[in-house]
Amino acid sequence: MDNFRCCFAYHMNNLLEDWTANGHRPWPVRRSLFSFDSYCIRSGIDSAQLTKDIVCGWLQEECDRSIGSELKVRVALIKKLARYIVASGGDAYVLPVGYMTRYTPKRRHRINLLSDDGLSKFFVAVDTISPSQEVDPWVPEVAPVMFRMLYTCGLRPNEVREIKCDDVNMETGEILIRHNKELKQRIVVMSEDMKGMCGRYLSRKAFFAPDEEYLFPRQKGGLYTGKLLTALFQRCWKRANLDICEKNLRYARPYDLRHRFASMVLQKWIDEKKNLFSMLPYLSSYMGHTGVSATAYYIHILPENLLKSTGVSWNELDEMVPEVAVWEK
Repeated sequence: MDNFRCCFAYHMNNLLEDWTANGHRPWPVRRSLFSFDSYCIRSGIDSAQLTKDIVCGWLQEECDRSIGSELKVRVALIKKLARYIVASGGDAYVLPVGYMTRYTPKRRHRINLLSDDGLSKFFVAVDTISPSQEVDPWVPEVAPVMFRMLYTCGLRPNEVREIKCDDVNMETGEILIRHNKELKQRIVVMSEDMKGMCGRYLSRKAFFAPDEEYLFPRQKGGLYTGKLLTALFQRCWKRANLDICEKNLRYARPYDLRHRFASMVLQKWIDEKKNLFSMLPYLSSYMGHTGVSATAYYIHILPENLLKSTGVSWNELDEMVPEVAVWEK
């Protein structure tokens, strides 16, 4: 049981227990529940009735400091909690359908397809991290392998963070991705270079973190959070571009390594004059997309000089890809 302390703690604990028992990842829900728990305690709420004022008050506070998928998780969570309370015979305010549209932030992340030079400089910065630059002394060991695996395997940031040592088969080079965005499992295969680097890393990890179950652990224990991974990426990105004024430096995030992987594969197929539409299902399956349309979107963002290919039917592509794509965080 989690240590929730507010007047809704009983329902919150039961909701989290049921959520986990159904095979869902507990972390997003747990973070949202702790945020709501903290809000209720700070606000002095002592009634077990989940009113509209309580729900909207918390979401307004979250809206001021959360963006994108984080806020969507908060909205979905408070709806689930309200329905759970009602199903248990209690009284609770359930947010109406469409409520999220009032608070959806206008800012969208722009894809940064890292150039060859930009990618090279980034990994030089990662490889030269000094222990004195980081609070966590394990970062110089962990970061070079973690970011290369994120890039060369085309993973989502949460997927690389959640890999456990038992998920890696060093004989075959296979990595089990236990939970993707749709909570489905899949297998990805490391390149020979990545496999060799991972093997050498595991040999060193046997000395500096022998008891940690996660492949890329923190010195304090456990896995990297999304915020910690992004902060680490940002520090390396800035160090890789010291010649550019920070306000003029193009924004980049860990997810851009996944974008770069997809565009690199498509560019290779174009160079080989392969039919992209026959190849897309393979890349879609490898990257864990729910449909080919999510993968096909990458064709639209390839550099212009690589689009003169008989393997691309633009009429078919425009029908396949939705006008607006919402990228996973």
